[in-house]
Amino acid sequence: MRFFIDGAEWSFPHIDSLSREEQLEALREKVASEDRVIVDMLSDGESLDEADLMTVPDDIDVDVYTDTPWGVGLEILDEIKNSLLAVFKNLQGALDSSVPFEPSALDEAKRQMEWVREAADSFRDAYPEYTGIFPDAGELMQSVEQFEEYLSEGHYAEAQAWHEQTWKKELLPPFLENVRNFKEWLDEKNRQDLDPADTKVNSQ
Repeated sequence: MRFFIDGAEWSFPHIDSLSREEQLEALREKVASEDRVIVDMLSDGESLDEADLMTVPDDIDVDVYTDTPWGVGLEILDEIKNSLLAVFKNLQGALDSSVPFEPSALDEAKRQMEWVREAADSFRDAYPEYTGIFPDAGELMQSVEQFEEYLSEGHYAEAQAWHEQTWKKELLPPFLENVRNFKEWLDEKNRQDLDPADTKVNSQ
């Protein structure tokens, strides 16, 4: 098995004599030594997880893609943005629907909000050096449940007022502001990693 890390073949002494577990551990150590993390592994265009790597044939090539920890955070923020767009569409669709409300109508919004909450919470452990306010989706999640309660009870005027005032003007703006500040911090850390010389100039 040959590994290509970001396009460059990785030469590791006696790699063929190692077990798959040992190969994977050596690969992790190699990537970590360069202050990067593995974001994907592919073989013939098919994504492999660690379990797959234990069972694939010996004669394949594995393309390993890595990123900086900051780059990974930026990717997650992009996914959070996409999830919030899906939530927004689902909430608006529930308001505009011409059929009686069914709780399942908000399944997509609740699923996306739960993912946003978990992703945002993970930042605290992943980036303990960040001194700003982390995005916290807990209140957003609870408020969507309040919106669902309004619709379930037929309180459509309250649901509309919630959507226009509470959601759009009170809850989303501070959350998005914290996302924006965190993104700027990640952007700066990522830029410093990619251009250490620029960091030295700025520190002089």
